[in-house]
Amino acid sequence: MSAPAPRTVRTPFVDDALPAGLEAVDLSLRTAGLPLVANTGQQQDENADSEEQQVTGDNEGASWYYGYWELGWWSPWDHRELRDDRVVYVATTLWPGTYTMTYVARATTPGVFVRPPVHAEEMYNPAVNGRSDGGVFTVTAKAP
Repeated sequence: MSAPAPRTVRTPFVDDALPAGLEAVDLSLRTAGLPLVANTGQQQDENADSEEQQVTGDNEGASWYYGYWELGWWSPWDHRELRDDRVVYVATTLWPGTYTMTYVARATTPGVFVRPPVHAEEMYNPAVNGRSDGGVFTVTAKAP
């Protein structure tokens, strides 16, 4: 018996609840300091719009219908919401494979907090879903 072929997932979303001692940082506001990893792509970010126009403009009929460019990297996630208590990612379509979502969170309060599990599901077919493991998250105070 053969395994069924992997299928394309339509409109998946990932809901990552933040532990109480963290807050998500919106790097697109340009008021937040960029982490060192993001600084390396800052120059690419300035040219990303022109590169995207070349890809969609020079090749007739070839363009990026899903995802977006951020700091010089393409992401399959079309939409991202940074809320007070969670970060939500939504994609129009995900083809079979492994995907990563990344964001920056700032530790705000020292203490031991519950790390809720991440929940993912297909928006219009909730029977297709998954959940990560939970755990405990510790924020330690900065030494004087």
